Formats: sequence, structure tokens, C-alpha cells
Amino acid sequence: MKNILVTHAYSRLNSGDGLLVDETINVVSRAFPNAKITVVASHPDTFAFDNVRIVSSKPRSWRSLKEYCRLLIQIADFDLVVAVGGGYLRARSGLDLVKMSIIHGPQLVATALAPSRSVYMPQSIGPFDKVTSKLVRRLLARIDNVYVRDDRSLSLLGKSIATRSMDLAVMSGELNERTTREVEPKPILSVRKVGRGGDEKIDVLATMIRPFDGLIQSSVSGNNDVEATERIRPETIVDHTADDGRSQRRVVVAVRLHAALMALHQGHYVIHLAYERKGFGAFQDLGLSGFVHNVYDFDPAKVADQCRELLRSENVRQAYDAALNSSRADRETERSRLLSCVETGRGLHA
Repeated sequence: MKNILVTHAYSRLNSGDGLLVDETINVVSRAFPNAKITVVASHPDTFAFDNVRIVSSKPRSWRSLKEYCRLLIQIADFDLVVAVGGGYLRARSGLDLVKMSIIHGPQLVATALAPSRSVYMPQSIGPFDKVTSKLVRRLLARIDNVYVRDDRSLSLLGKSIATRSMDLAVMSGELNERTTREVEPKPILSVRKVGRGGDEKIDVLATMIRPFDGLIQSSVSGNNDVEATERIRPETIVDHTADDGRSQRRVVVAVRLHAALMALHQGHYVIHLAYERKGFGAFQDLGLSGFVHNVYDFDPAKVADQCRELLRSENVRQAYDAALNSSRADRETERSRLLSCVETGRGLHA
């Protein structure tokens, strides 16, 4: 029986992180059906899996601190260490650097120094200052397989360290073949606080597409979207719901990437207002580059027009579905390659 450690999980109260943890465990479980799995998470109480041990990377007692330290010290006992995908290896500010160093630093260092085979699922990595960049690159160079989900991360690390892949949610089997359907007349606007003038542009967009419903993607500690959502005054708050294959879909404008991707999984028509590079990489891989905009300098009128076109025009929705369907084969191939990499340790494009 394989003994596998999954690292860098955050919280299920952030739906995007929960999705990436689920996708990571799905890949690991498919590669090794009888594996013994341990997950390291900042908010372990938010996760619950059958036959999976959860260890806190943010200990709140001496007991949990001892458990976490023992796990890192004994990391060589694991046959495989798999880091979830995400965007946690970055430090735009001193505060970001402190958070990364305290929560993610010990996991990265322990993995880099361990003799166990190691895989970092598709990441967005950076930016860093020069000193931090040099240190992170040296540590990642010791990881057996590092996958990134955008071109800027690949440029930062170089092809000798990293391989360009796709976000796990982009490769997900939940993104099925699309058929064009009717949509409800009211859009959904899902937001988070972004600063740097982006919030004001979102306010203008909200005025242009009103009435709309809201969707709260994350409600945990520093990633809490409740206040930002209340600010734009949606008519109602909706949640992610599985697609039954028959009901009308929605047009969704989403700021968080995985709010956008989860909505796509559910068959909706999504416009993404990206606040980081990962959004552009994901929508490029989906064949939807025309439906992603920089949240800091987008034209609210253009996005409002796109929203109205998706609401009113079956032809526009057909073209949207065709673009997604045309990228499906590449996404399925990339997922198969990633699964093979986890199983065998061979590089993604070897």
C-alpha cells in the first residue's frame, strides 16, 4: 500500500481551494486506489474525507504542533508527496512573504529535502523579490516534478525546473461536452475585494448589469468575500449547484478564478475578471481568451455588452460552447499525462 502525503491545502470555506484538494485526491486515488492518504491543511476542520488523515499546518495547540512537526521530520516515511495546485508560493508584499514562510515554507523545505518522490500540481508561482526568488527556485529544483499553470510562472522558474500544464480544475472530468441551452434572464456577479481601482470598476459594472444575483466563493479569514458582495447589493445570494443537464443555465461574471471554473463545471456561461495571471492562463487553455479581462483595467461597458450578448443571443452561446468543446481533447490528454506522471514519476511531456 502506497503512503501518500498531500500538502499545502487551505480551507474548504474557500470553494476554489476545496475544489483543488478534491481534484488532487481524485488524481492520487486513481493512480493508487488503495493508497493511505494524509492531507496537510491550514484549516483541517473544514475538510472531511473517508479514510484520509488530516493534519493542521496552522497548529492551535501543543498537541497539533507536535503532530505537524513529527510529520515534517518523518516525511521520508511517505512514498510520494503531492502538493495541491494553487497560488500560494508568492510574496507581493512583506506580509505575503511572512504568511508564505510560516504556512507553506516548512512544507516546501521538508519536501525538497526528503528522499520521497515529489510532485507539485499545477501552480502559479511568484512574484518574489530577488532573494526570495533565488531561494524558492533552489528548493523547487529539488522537487521531482513541478507543474505550472501559466506562462509567467514558467518564465520565472525556467524549463529546467518546471513544466507548463493546466489548472487541475481546467483538466477536470467535470467539464463535459457542452450543448447550447437557454439561460435565465438575470446574471450572477461573484466578486472579491481587489483594490487598485478594480473595486470601483466592479461597482460601475454592477450598475450596468443590474438586476443580478450574487455568489460568495470564499468566507474564510483573509479571503472573505461577504463584505465585497454586500457592497454591490445583489438581489439574492445563490450557491454552486450541480448541473442536471436540463434546466436553464446562468451567465456568470466572476472575479475569483475558481468561482469561474466551478460555474463552467455546472454548465454556465462565464466571464472572468482576472486579478492574477492564473486567470489568463486558464481561460487560454479553455479556448475562452475573449472572455477574460484584467479586473484592474477592464472596460465595464464592454463586459456588460458581453454579458447581454450571452443572455440574449443563442449564436453567441453556441460559439462559446464550440470553443470549450474544441479544447476538450487537449484537456483530457493533459489530465491523462498528469495521471501517468503521478503513477510513474516520468515527466509530463516525456
